[in-house]
Amino acid sequence: MSGSHNPLEAHPSPTQAHAFSPIPANTSVTNGSTSQVPNLAASQGAVDFAFVQRQGDAYYPNNTGFFVGGDIYTPLVNDVSTGGALGFLDFYVLPRDAVPQHTHAHEAEAKYVLEGEVNFDLGPAQIRVPTGSFIYYPIGRQMGFTATDQSARISVITTPGAPYYEFAGVAVVDEQGNNTPPPQADIGAIAAQLDFGVVGQIIDTYGGGAFIPGVDSAFQAGLQSPLLVVPDLDLIDPAQLEAVRNVPGLNLQIFEISDRRKFDGLFGTQNTSLIDFEESDGNFAYSQFNLARDDRHSSNFLQAVINSDQIVTTDGVGVDSGAFAYARLHAEPNGTITYEITINGLDAGAYLGDGTPFTPDPGDDLTAIHLHTAFRGENGTHAFNILGPGDDADLTVHGNADGSVTFSGVWDDSDTTTDTLPPPMSTKPVSNFLPTLSNAAVGEDVGLYVNIHSNRNSSGEIRGQVVGTTDAFPASQVADNHLTFLVQEGEVAFQVNGNPFVAGVDDAVYIAAGQNYSIANLGNQNAVGLAAAVVDSYVPKIGEYYDGNIDFTASIRTGDEFIQGNVVTTVPQAIGNGWIYTWGAFGTDDFGNEVPTSIGVTFTEEALQDAFVVDDPNNEFPSSVPHLAFPEIFEAARVYNILFPEKVQQSTPFNHMGFYANSEGHAPLDIYDLPHFDVHFFLDTIEERDLITGLPEDNANLFNLPEPGFLPANYIAPTIPGTDIPATGDALQGIHWVAGETPEFNGEVFDQTFIFGSYAGDVNFWEPMITRDFLESLSSARQVITETTYNIDQPTRFKEAGFYPLEYGISYNANHGEYTVTLDNFVIRSADGDLSGFPGFDGPPPF
Repeated sequence: MSGSHNPLEAHPSPTQAHAFSPIPANTSVTNGSTSQVPNLAASQGAVDFAFVQRQGDAYYPNNTGFFVGGDIYTPLVNDVSTGGALGFLDFYVLPRDAVPQHTHAHEAEAKYVLEGEVNFDLGPAQIRVPTGSFIYYPIGRQMGFTATDQSARISVITTPGAPYYEFAGVAVVDEQGNNTPPPQADIGAIAAQLDFGVVGQIIDTYGGGAFIPGVDSAFQAGLQSPLLVVPDLDLIDPAQLEAVRNVPGLNLQIFEISDRRKFDGLFGTQNTSLIDFEESDGNFAYSQFNLARDDRHSSNFLQAVINSDQIVTTDGVGVDSGAFAYARLHAEPNGTITYEITINGLDAGAYLGDGTPFTPDPGDDLTAIHLHTAFRGENGTHAFNILGPGDDADLTVHGNADGSVTFSGVWDDSDTTTDTLPPPMSTKPVSNFLPTLSNAAVGEDVGLYVNIHSNRNSSGEIRGQVVGTTDAFPASQVADNHLTFLVQEGEVAFQVNGNPFVAGVDDAVYIAAGQNYSIANLGNQNAVGLAAAVVDSYVPKIGEYYDGNIDFTASIRTGDEFIQGNVVTTVPQAIGNGWIYTWGAFGTDDFGNEVPTSIGVTFTEEALQDAFVVDDPNNEFPSSVPHLAFPEIFEAARVYNILFPEKVQQSTPFNHMGFYANSEGHAPLDIYDLPHFDVHFFLDTIEERDLITGLPEDNANLFNLPEPGFLPANYIAPTIPGTDIPATGDALQGIHWVAGETPEFNGEVFDQTFIFGSYAGDVNFWEPMITRDFLESLSSARQVITETTYNIDQPTRFKEAGFYPLEYGISYNANHGEYTVTLDNFVIRSADGDLSGFPGFDGPPPF
């Protein structure tokens, strides 16, 4: 968990405050013609923040709504935009509509009633709640609702995010394909298109269940309790209140909002908690906030956050540049515009001192700075030439200690060059622009942009829209968690990564974890809204598609593990933008004993890519481990150590996963020098592995090889040419053994193989070794599940009695974007014929 504070709660640590430093931002804002950042609908991945404006009932014009079972669901930000952390939706509930009871296997859901009344279902009971009510359904809890005679609106957050809302219904569009609000939407025509069989497909794909109305069903044991907050308990039907309180196994927590915790928040907010992290198993917090108007004196000015994301090219191919800049402009009382532009990442040496370039590469040389006339997404003509052609006469340039360069000066009517340059290239009179620039509201795009050119990108390397802003924003904070905001009354001004905008009633804002942000009330009345904080998390999906896991209905977290029917997993850990976890599956043998059937490691598509490039400043996850052989050739392995669930450790000899990402491979040369993963299933503990130093004084243990029988007879340890010294020893691992007939040792290209490891005379790991290309080939097959299974050559002797695998598998699940490497088909093995040390096994030994 990355944080344990309610959203907007004031933190005691002074390290949270940061002065704004302009940085490039992947942003997404739907804001009509005055938008200063791109449309969310165009987003193909995670965004740093999003601003979504509402227009009319259930209408967010740039966010497609979906007609689902009689209601209109509009994703404001979806699971893709948030990197899987959450989904943030607006539900428009039509009169008398009903959503049958169902469960989500992997996602919790929070609902806040914005308008009208709603009957919430809680198993066999139902409770009617008014506007201002909040309900939290943990993972696996039955949920559903029915509408009254009037329409209603509900704000919904799912944690983690899920894609099934888009798949559950039909997009609400008109004949031209435009997103359309009620009543213009032809509800009857849309309903006729619905295939309610898709509900069953969603359950099969993404987990959960559906329940028949009126038929009682027992709640799954171990589920977290739901929570309900209402404005006033006197508004609730007493009989319904009594009924939900007496549902066996429900344990519904019911509060009046006046009894909820009050706290002072960041940026001067006064907050009332609707749910705290402690009440949501550490994943989610939600509050209602009040922000008084800011009466302090402040001054407005203009700014531009400048990066390559905003460049508009004629061929549609974007510019990818690490350069960035920040511009600050002031409309002065004397009818001029003063400006200051600080540029990072481009060579401006020619404009300083003796004109010596900063770098030998002429491509990054700064060549021109202009103001152009156009809104975002469009290209326009020159308005003001700061640097070339016809430099500003007032231009001054100075270098900064951090290597950036600042250009400053004054735009006045004397700079006009309409008589000497063609109109598209000339500087126009500043008086043409002063009325707009002098009166720009916070967040308003004034129709000008800064364009900065280089030798390598003569049409523009970086660009930034000029927008109105203010110095009234408090010092920014770094978001601990993913944040959402929904304004209910008044206006709230936001500044995220230097980008200002103002959210009005029903406007929604999302801010990703790690972003710089600040809020202020610059309006003429107090502002009220809802704020949520969501921890970046991931719920394992393996239980959903593991073959034979028929008892799985919901993921139940118990401490550091999840229970998913017959499968137990660890809590996933982040690798860059992806996730990884270990797990074990269990069944029953012919003698009634619970036995392991498979154990494995599962990681997401993002983890597959990021595992090769991420680094940990604490050298823990991953740790950087140099290879003993040719460390000057091969980049050090990135090592991710993950314990197996306790049940796996107790029922098998395997203790933990050592997941090694080798970006350049390792020795032997010309065999294993491809990007690949060493997927070590270690029998040693992590502490025992730490003793394998690979230093010369450890050679006695490293080269102490197992006795015959403890490795398959056909396995060899490749040696250093001309010696009998094994060439495959490595720190924190040991000696690597491979089948002599393995294809890569016989002229074929390595894609996957199986390794045994040894140290100090014992076998200490079993290891599938798999190239990145091989894994990617599974996902490119475009099948729901792509799986390959291989036999494991077996030893005849085992140091420790227990369950050992006969096979290993490599698979990819397209529904969830997960790769899995497994050891499968476990059988009991004796320790040289002795099973007495293996507790709980009542059957005969196999040997």
